[in-house]
Amino acid sequence: MKELHRIYFIIIILLVVGIVMLTSATTFLGYQSKYFKNNPYYFLIKQSIWIMISILLAIMISNIDIRRISEKTFLTLMILSIILLIIVLFTKPINGAKRWLRFSGFSIQPSEFAEMSMILYLAKKFSNIKNHTDIIIPILLSLIIIFLIAIEPNISYALTIMILLLVIMIYSDLPTGDTLSILLLSFIMMPFIIIRYPHALMRIKMFFNKVPEQSQISNSILAIANGGLLGRGIGSGQMKLLFIPEIQSDYIFTTIAEETGFVGSMLVIILYSYLFILGKNVSTKAYGYSRFYYILAFSISFIIFLKALFHIAISLQVLPSTGVSLPLISYGGTSMLITLVLLGFLANIEKENERY
Repeated sequence: MKELHRIYFIIIILLVVGIVMLTSATTFLGYQSKYFKNNPYYFLIKQSIWIMISILLAIMISNIDIRRISEKTFLTLMILSIILLIIVLFTKPINGAKRWLRFSGFSIQPSEFAEMSMILYLAKKFSNIKNHTDIIIPILLSLIIIFLIAIEPNISYALTIMILLLVIMIYSDLPTGDTLSILLLSFIMMPFIIIRYPHALMRIKMFFNKVPEQSQISNSILAIANGGLLGRGIGSGQMKLLFIPEIQSDYIFTTIAEETGFVGSMLVIILYSYLFILGKNVSTKAYGYSRFYYILAFSISFIIFLKALFHIAISLQVLPSTGVSLPLISYGGTSMLITLVLLGFLANIEKENERY
């Protein structure tokens, strides 16, 4: 089986797992809430629409010559994402945060769009560094994006993007001093941001102390423990009965663990790990003819794996509780769209690899 076919296979399996687990996790939530029109399949319908749109866009992306896309185009996307992140700060808060722009019943998260534009621009810019000053603008724009996401507030996502920036800098072989400077700056900034937002500080305190009973994280751990080796069975989970808020997005792995057990959970973890390995292989093969493809393929693979790792770690209380979606599985149109479009870029690169 070709590497490209393996990538397609894993994507399809994860999408199917996502549809099945999302349906299981949200039928009761949709049925009992007027906000969701008392429709048990409300989430399934909306997610399916986003999946179809995302797949079409991913197919288009996988068949264009992305090397012809100019650096100015990617820079424009970066600036547009910054503008959207500024606009979202003037919207009405939802659950205490300003993260969504709403249009005719649909909502988008500018932070997801900013993630994609940052990956594309940094890969393009860092693939052709001519002198030391060439890295100033991309790093400055990236730090602006990280700051705007942090003050939404969405500290977990800001941390994810910061890690992404550092890893891309290291993978791109930029001067060690520049990378260490950004790392030092992030360590200096993060405590001030956390102190500024009490909810983030509270979650960190909860992480290092005993977790209160009946909290979302204690319920998540209980659900995972109750899953045992083979799980309760699909559709038989208990924590989806409103014991865990946002279970369809921030804690979907809890449903997977409770209903499919250790075996199902490990299979999901293996799929994400294998997808990362395949993406790394795509990156390595591109090194000989395109430094842009080399950086881009790795960056795409890394961010998907990093988000999956964070989501699973949070569900297991290995990290403090924050909202990080599980790529291709969690409910969320913007996340699904951006993830599949990025995978469209990855498929495009592997198609090009096969020609060499």
